[in-house]
Amino acid sequence: TKQMEQLEENENQLKSKLGEMNQELNERKREFKELKEQMEKEKEKMNKLTEKIKQLEEKENQLKLELGKKEKELDEKKKELEKEKETINKLTEEKKQLEEKENQLKLELGKKDEEHKNDKLTKQMKEQEEKKNQLNLELGEKVKELDEKKKELKELQEELEKEKDKNDKLTEEMKKLEEKKNQLNLERGEKVKELEKKKELKEHQEELEKEKDKNDKLTKQMKQLEEKKNQLNLELGEKVKEFDEKKKELKEHQEELEKEKVTSEKSRSDKNDKLTEEMKKLEEKKNQLNLERGEKVKELGKNDKLTEEMKQLEEKENQLNLELGEKVKELDEKKKELKEHQEELEKEKGKNDQLRTTQNKVQDELEKQKQDLLQQLKEAQTEREKNKQDLQSVENKMTQKQTFDETESIRHRITRSLLKASKSNQEDLSPMSSSSEVEQQKVMEKVKQEPEKQTNDHKAEKKKLYKNKEEQDNKENVKSNEQKRQCEKDKPTKQTQQEETQLNFAPDERKKEQETEKLEEEKGKLKEKENERGKLKGKKENDCKTATEHEQMILVCRYSDYQSNKQKRQFNHQKKNIDQTDKNVKLTKQMKQLEEKENQLKLKLGKMNQELDERKREFEELKEQKEKEKDKNVKLTKQMKQLEEKENQLKLKLAGKNQQLQKDQLQSVNNQLHDTLNKVKAELETQKDQLVQKLQDVETKRKENKEEVQMVVKKITEKENSDDKDLLLKEKENLLHSQWKLDEEKKHYERQ
Repeated sequence: TKQMEQLEENENQLKSKLGEMNQELNERKREFKELKEQMEKEKEKMNKLTEKIKQLEEKENQLKLELGKKEKELDEKKKELEKEKETINKLTEEKKQLEEKENQLKLELGKKDEEHKNDKLTKQMKEQEEKKNQLNLELGEKVKELDEKKKELKELQEELEKEKDKNDKLTEEMKKLEEKKNQLNLERGEKVKELEKKKELKEHQEELEKEKDKNDKLTKQMKQLEEKKNQLNLELGEKVKEFDEKKKELKEHQEELEKEKVTSEKSRSDKNDKLTEEMKKLEEKKNQLNLERGEKVKELGKNDKLTEEMKQLEEKENQLNLELGEKVKELDEKKKELKEHQEELEKEKGKNDQLRTTQNKVQDELEKQKQDLLQQLKEAQTEREKNKQDLQSVENKMTQKQTFDETESIRHRITRSLLKASKSNQEDLSPMSSSSEVEQQKVMEKVKQEPEKQTNDHKAEKKKLYKNKEEQDNKENVKSNEQKRQCEKDKPTKQTQQEETQLNFAPDERKKEQETEKLEEEKGKLKEKENERGKLKGKKENDCKTATEHEQMILVCRYSDYQSNKQKRQFNHQKKNIDQTDKNVKLTKQMKQLEEKENQLKLKLGKMNQELDERKREFEELKEQKEKEKDKNVKLTKQMKQLEEKENQLKLKLAGKNQQLQKDQLQSVNNQLHDTLNKVKAELETQKDQLVQKLQDVETKRKENKEEVQMVVKKITEKENSDDKDLLLKEKENLLHSQWKLDEEKKHYERQ
């Protein structure tokens, strides 16, 4: 029974240990699943990161294509600007030629008469004003085009800034990805530490189990499993270390790249040292050659060959010295260029800030210039309106004077008829009509001497004289009328052409000018009709003349009126010449003002061209910076790709090794379980065999006991004495009690 109890206790202990082992196995499986899930999550994260990197690379390629297109557009715009500059230069040259022609024409006009001068000057002034207006319009259009191109340049600069911001964002994202990688590596290290802690706990449990003598075999197997796990963990640790070492190697590679730059500078200095050493060697060779030369001179005496060779050697030395000097200069220049390049990179950062401030200033200045030009236009329009008003007032005065002169001539005819025509007319006559005056005086003397004796011959002579005078007067009237018509025709055309050139932007005022021209044409037509009426009247009067004294006096009065009208015409003609000179003076002033404005516009154009050149230089500098940034980004992307490839390779290796570890662990666990199960089965079979033997023994004992009981019962029946009977009864009771115990043992063993 004690053995059975011990066996039961051992069985319970084994069952408890098996339950603990099963729990540990379940925990290991859970941990293994959790690690699997974590690895899958990490893989998903890495896949996402790779997708993001690919997207960023695609964006970079798109940006590169867009930059290429924009650069082509900028080159086209630059070509257009150069063409426009050439056209502007051609226009300026044409303008200079026109100015030279103006000066030549002025010199030529100074030699000719004033009438020809005024006509030609007015025509040339009109042409020059038209050309200047055309040039001003072209300049205005080109200024607008320049403003549009400036806006386009600003937009391109803004796009470049945006692209820089995008590149900065990409670099930030790359940094974030590196930080995430570092975090994942740290988490991996923490998990490794946790696994090591768990291993230590397991080792502690194994030490507790070693104290138990009965479970030595199980402890040995667990130790073997733990040793395998330790080996695997060591391999994992070594791989993690290798991964860290590779990262360190990458960092060292980057540091080496930076060091190579330093070494390149050092190498240049080493080259200089080598060159100096070569110089020393050459000097030593020179000394040796000099020594050899002395020896040969002593031996040979006068050998011209040695001298020539020495000269050649000296020339070679000089050449080498020159080459060394040039190389030293080149090295110094390269060092200076490197320093300047570094300084320029530092300055460019400050220039970018200055550019933004200058752009804002330029915009403000351009707005101010536009406002000033608008004010100048308004002032020019006001001056134009004033000039129109002055012209209208002058025309009104002229019309009033003409009416007043006609009334005065009618009033004075009667008074002049009473005066003596001979004396008064001789003083007022012009030199152009001297021959006609002499003939008039002769006729008047004859009329005074013989007022009553007039024959038919005298009448015929007088009629001839009067006819000649009237024909001359009619011719002069026709000439004067034609001159007036030309002047009247020229006036409105001049005014309209000047006003049209000066005010191309006022359609309402042009309509008013057209109306004034129509009124002036109507006035000219009325004047022509009046002249025709005067001619008809003159013909009628000539027909109605007679040779009487009264008729002679009337003729004399008419002649005096004619001469007074002629003087008035001359006065008006002089007045017109004076007005034309005043107009020419005004036109010259306006021309000077226009030239000053043109010079100002030229200066502005020069400034604008300088600003454009500066902008182009700045744009080229920005291009160079961007190309450098592109190269850096390309290098970084290459490095990132290399790192990602290495990480993927390491991950694949880790995954393969993890799978192998898992397989080995499962196989070892399964083998252990099979071994333990086989051992337990064997022990149970042994115990079962023992129990079966015990049952057989109990059954034999039980059968023997039954036989003894039957024997005792028979004896009791056979013997009826009291003494024997009591003993037999006691034996029977003992046998029954033993049989009961045997029955219980049998049941107990059967249960087991």
